[in-house]
Amino acid sequence: MDEKKACGLHCTKINNISVKFGNDVILKNVSIHIHCGELTVIIGRNGAGKSTLLKAILGEVEHKGNIIFTDEKDNLTKKIKIGYVPQKLNIEKHMPTTCLLYTSDAADEARSV
Repeated sequence: MDEKKACGLHCTKINNISVKFGNDVILKNVSIHIHCGELTVIIGRNGAGKSTLLKAILGEVEHKGNIIFTDEKDNLTKKIKIGYVPQKLNIEKHMPTTCLLYTSDAADEARSV
């Protein structure tokens, strides 16, 4: 099997990320260096902070530390695209049916009708 190498053009550097909710420390001094083209897996037990780490990378939760997206010249990239599918989607009940069918709860409701 041919092994693909990272393109070397982009990377994500996460340096000493910490997240607190109130007095609860969720993440403390997490550092990761991810290159594009590589498969990176975040594993851990329930409540370990995996989703919180992803939300910090996406800028959805307040955090301390640095998250840097760099290009081949080691400059900050202007725009990046990150795909993320949350564990649960909170969709308003007034959304069109085509949107609701993409949630597991709505799919279960549609099957029972």
